[in-house]
Amino acid sequence: MPMIFHFFSLFFRTFKNFNQNIFIFLFFYATLSPKPVYVMNI
Repeated sequence: MPMIFHFFSLFFRTFKNFNQNIFIFLFFYATLSPKPVYVMNI
């Protein structure tokens, strides 16, 4: 789990747009999570 957060921190550092980072984080979270939790939050 810490490795994933470290990967996300390095991945976010390459982008300057904050909204784009949130979108990418939600996309990866939706793909890595066992259940599509993002569907409930829409």
